[in-house]
Amino acid sequence: MGGDSIAVRQSTAIISRSFWQTTGRIFTAARYGLTNDCWRFTAASCARLFGDVFGAEQVSVRSQGHVLAAIAFLAGMDYEKLPSRKLDARDQYCPVTIAVAAVKRLNDQRVGCV
Repeated sequence: MGGDSIAVRQSTAIISRSFWQTTGRIFTAARYGLTNDCWRFTAASCARLFGDVFGAEQVSVRSQGHVLAAIAFLAGMDYEKLPSRKLDARDQYCPVTIAVAAVKRLNDQRVGCV
């Protein structure tokens, strides 16, 4: 995550107060567990990556999706073809999208922050 950390740190120089990032990836987190899987963009790795730059209390991470949503995405299905109650389900072990919200502290003096 070294290069990713540098990119996040440098991005703080161009944002004024808040930051939103989403990443799409289809994988299963069951192999390494929810908190130890930092080899790719997971909820745990995003919380750690952005928390190291913005401060853990300034970062909110949420994963969304599940196996059915992943299959529908890969098959190119229209979301209208699936009932919303099925699409609204959330499986933290097989997310499709991970959203990160980070708020920069005022007068932050850490390296890379303005």
